[in-house]
Amino acid sequence: MKKILGIVLALSLAVGCQKKEENDDEALVLLALAAASSGPTCAVTISINGRDRTVNAPITAITSANLNSARQVSKTKVSPVGIDHEIGAVTYTAAANSKLTFSGQHYVLVYKKSDACPISSSNLATINTTYSHSSATDSSSALANSYLVNSSNTITFLQADTYVVVVYTGVTFSGTTPVNVTLTQL
Repeated sequence: MKKILGIVLALSLAVGCQKKEENDDEALVLLALAAASSGPTCAVTISINGRDRTVNAPITAITSANLNSARQVSKTKVSPVGIDHEIGAVTYTAAANSKLTFSGQHYVLVYKKSDACPISSSNLATINTTYSHSSATDSSSALANSYLVNSSNTITFLQADTYVVVVYTGVTFSGTTPVNVTLTQL
């Protein structure tokens, strides 16, 4: 009987050790995935309710290879206290009349900057001179210099240059709303 109890105890310890080893491996894999998924960011300064905030927004880079292929915009939380406000940046070097279509409820700010990042209000593009919106409405009262997209909006770049389109969610709706971008015209 003592032998059986000894074997059961030894096996349970071995199984327990093996299980712990698997958990360690899982933790290492998750850590490696997290490190691999962190990409470039852009320091973005925006004015929310009259207060400037600078956030390192993740960048979703769009190139001609993305023509007619929707991509989800990577976003990060704006507030460290966990409020559902998120921000992301889409970079694109546009030819005149290039078009990006965004879907999902969000605020959008368009910046024209050849060296891309960091960006601030001094880099804002001029509506109807450097770009235009198909269906976004002025929402500067909620987020300075922004336009509200309720479901879908196409931005047409009227001048060739490098643009940074900042996507912000969370002032009046859930910040966890996914936003997608599609290059619809080169």
